[in-house]
Amino acid sequence: MSTANGNTPNLYFRNVIPTDLPVIHSLESKAYPTDEAASRSKLQYRQHHAATFFRCAVLLPEEDNVTLSSKIPLTRKTSTSAAPNVNDYTLSQKHNSLNGKGEIIAFISSTRCQTFSDRSMTIHDPTGPLLAIHSVVVSDSYRHRGVGSALLKNYLSYLSKLELKHGIQKVILMAKKDDLTFYLTEGDFRVMRQSLVKHGKDIWYECERELGDNGKTKGERRSECWIVDAFALTGTGT
Repeated sequence: MSTANGNTPNLYFRNVIPTDLPVIHSLESKAYPTDEAASRSKLQYRQHHAATFFRCAVLLPEEDNVTLSSKIPLTRKTSTSAAPNVNDYTLSQKHNSLNGKGEIIAFISSTRCQTFSDRSMTIHDPTGPLLAIHSVVVSDSYRHRGVGSALLKNYLSYLSKLELKHGIQKVILMAKKDDLTFYLTEGDFRVMRQSLVKHGKDIWYECERELGDNGKTKGERRSECWIVDAFALTGTGT
């Protein structure tokens, strides 16, 4: 996925709030088949019970960019690793929701769980050591412009800044084979196995990324290589 360039309006990242849900649901419905897309009620549940882990990327009109920039708190940090024109307000609670401003063009929703299973797709356990990403969605109009990469990197950076009573040990997700390269290269995930979780008609693969205490990223680790192919033996990684 290409990097956002100077022709892309400034991106800001914030938490999803209840009034965002109609737009979030619309994006979710367009991004996934009917048997995979989360319902409006599921999205409401995630926003209500796991709001800390429900984030979105928004575009702000130029006048809002100027106004916001004039009120930047000392904790503001401009992201240099994700993409140009990307602003990270993770450390500022004042700007964590931006008062609901901005056109939502992408989002990530997650819940915590003890183990990854069918049940973990529907229940949020605030003490769970695993953070299960359910949706990574980018609006059709903004795909292949670096938005998904910037959002995922910002999301992982955001997790590393959280001070949690019960730390997150791993971030996990399911992905189809065509999306695996994105998560391996942009999020430093590893492909672990073909998933036993049934979600729609397609085959999914479980990926994970380790985190240290309180969401801090652990040190360097060896990356595993999987070749996902119709002729590959299931579970062998070759």
